[in-house]
Amino acid sequence: SDVEPSIGNRARAILVDNEGDEEKPQEKDDLGDVKCNSFANNCNQVLKVFMYDLPSEFHFGLLGWKPQGAGVWPDLRAKVPAYPGGLNLQHSIEYWLTMDLLASEIPGIPRGGSAVRVQNSSEADVIFVPFFSSLSYNRYSKVNPHQKKSKNKSLQEKLVNFVTSQKEWKRSGGRDHIILAHHPNSMLNAR
Repeated sequence: SDVEPSIGNRARAILVDNEGDEEKPQEKDDLGDVKCNSFANNCNQVLKVFMYDLPSEFHFGLLGWKPQGAGVWPDLRAKVPAYPGGLNLQHSIEYWLTMDLLASEIPGIPRGGSAVRVQNSSEADVIFVPFFSSLSYNRYSKVNPHQKKSKNKSLQEKLVNFVTSQKEWKRSGGRDHIILAHHPNSMLNAR
């Protein structure tokens, strides 16, 4: 085909030196990963993400994980809570982003490094709301006979109340917040 994919064009643009059309070899770090070259667009910049410390019922608690003590996050150095397989995996982006942000705080864990968690929201580029919304929909959207509404709907209501009461939300009106709803029906009530 005579048409080069646009992704190919962007990748080539990153590899081409600004002073000429000559491609520069990519440097590799000690682990063999390609280093970001200085001539690429701000490639040494990482996205700074503030992540709410939501109660575990919104994230790993949906997987059956129970917090130890006052913490709300699992210790990734000890045991990583497993995400269910099958069709659930196609809607697991909330899980993987949360895991990556938690891992960014642990020195020595190999990772891509394009985003890091910050503890001060005023330093953040974006605010991440770690709600496993797709898993909540898949597992808890049916109303049990003894309930008036599903656990999924209740969690969405609690989440909206929590998030909209935070100073970060009030400061930006939520414009800098990331709430993932990968499954087409996840967060349906809160939207």
